[in-house]
Parts: sequence; structure tokens; C-alpha cells
Amino acid sequence: MVLENKVAVVTGAARGIGRAIAEEMLKQGASVVINDVDEAELNKTMEELGDKDKIAVVKGDVSSIDDAKRIVGTAVEEFGTLDALVNNAGILRDRTFVKMSEEEWDDVIRVHLRGTFCCSKAAVEIMREKGSGAIVNITSTAGMKGNVGQSNYAAAKAGILGFTRTLSMELQKYGIRVNAVAPGAKTRMTLSIPEEVIRKKAREDPRYLKLLQLPGPEYVAGLVCFLVSDRAKEITGLIFGIVGNELSLWTFPHQVKVMYAPEKWDVQLLEKNMSRLLEPLK
Repeated sequence: MVLENKVAVVTGAARGIGRAIAEEMLKQGASVVINDVDEAELNKTMEELGDKDKIAVVKGDVSSIDDAKRIVGTAVEEFGTLDALVNNAGILRDRTFVKMSEEEWDDVIRVHLRGTFCCSKAAVEIMREKGSGAIVNITSTAGMKGNVGQSNYAAAKAGILGFTRTLSMELQKYGIRVNAVAPGAKTRMTLSIPEEVIRKKAREDPRYLKLLQLPGPEYVAGLVCFLVSDRAKEITGLIFGIVGNELSLWTFPHQVKVMYAPEKWDVQLLEKNMSRLLEPLK
């Protein structure tokens, strides 16, 4: 049991990936605080997961700094410490950009990006004092590759990647590790995309059919448990992908080609050389 005597907080844990992570953490010996905004589902999850001595339930909005402090603080109140935080809470408000409302944009940015900030802020105060800890931020390939109809979601998840990288640099000196996981799993969120929409997109790009064949969220849990365990104490600042039995490592954006102007890049010089810059790398 790689998490024996560890204490973790998992946000958005009433269903889907969050619940699967919490369940696996309990199997691996951890005590777990599970959070969600849906109190009925939280209580149902607690009943179904079983060991009430090792589970605490906190209803709360991760994008509220007061709620985030209460969620994270419950770990210390109930179990004496905090070793790991999984920022998993999220929502979808899919719509093409020209039809997207300000509210749909703000809601997704608020829950994903601000929620990750608020809970991390609360957790780091505890972890820095004890000199150790691990944070896993749930991101998405949408934040790296984009996805039609998800400009809000892609922006939030890309923001989480930049946040992860920077936080890993800043917190390493305090013994705190920060990584990101981009999962692919069949959950209530992915099932919210109508099948006919997926099949329509698949006519242009067959890869969309994978959305109809996604494995369950339990496939994600092992990686997250490993990353917050002491077995991964040298791993920080990385992005991992997990879809069923496929495990991948992703890079952050990096410079791939450089050109220099004699003095400065004016419009004429750019027009003359842009095709060279855009040539595929050999």
C-alpha cells in the first residue's frame, strides 16, 4: 500500500475520475477528504466506499478561497496532516466561441483554473510548514491541442499547465512536488457530448470515435496514486497522459526553430523569410 498513513484531498470526488482516485487511495492505505458541490452524491459515495474512519466529506465550491481553506483544513482537523492534493473538480459548458456567453466562459475558468489556484493556495500553506507534499492537477489534451467547441475549457486547462510548471519550480525548495495528468475516461462530463455530435466530427477526423470507446475512470487512479506517493519523490513539473492502458509523457511548448534578421524584422523581410521559418523540421 503505497499511501499508507498518508492523508489526501480530492476535489470533485462525488463521481467519475475524482471518485475513482479517492477509492484507489483508500485501497492504498490513505485517509481521504472528498469534496464536491453535490452533497447528496458525496454522502452516497461515502456510503459506497465504506471505511468511514478514513473518509471525510466536505461540500464546497473550490473557486471560493474560504471554501478551499475549509476543504483542505478538514484533512488536518480529521486526520492530523495533509500529504497530497488532487485538483480534479471541473465542469463543461461546451459551445462554439461565436455562440458562447460570458457566463459560460467565466464558469469554466472559475471552477477549473481559479479552483486549482484556491485549493493549491490552501494546501501549500500546510505542506510548506511540514516540508513535504504532492499536488496533482488534472488537465486535458484540449489544453495542449485545442478542441472545437471548448475554447473556455481548453483555455482553463492550458492555464493549469502553466500553473503546474511554475508551481513546481517555486515549491521544489519546500519539498513539494507538482505534476499534471491529462486523462481520457468515460465520465458524466464526456458522456454529455451527444453521440451524433461525435460521429459528425468523426467524419472529418476519425480520432473522435475514441470518445465513444473511452475506458472507465478507474484506469486513471493508479497513476495519480503513484505520483503523490513517496515512490515518485523525484518527479515534479511533468505532464502525464493516461487513457486506459496507454501511458504517455507530454512536453511543454518549446522553441523549435530560430532565425535572425540583420537588424530588425520588418514586414518585407518577414514576407521573404516566413516560408523558411514555417518549413517542416527535417
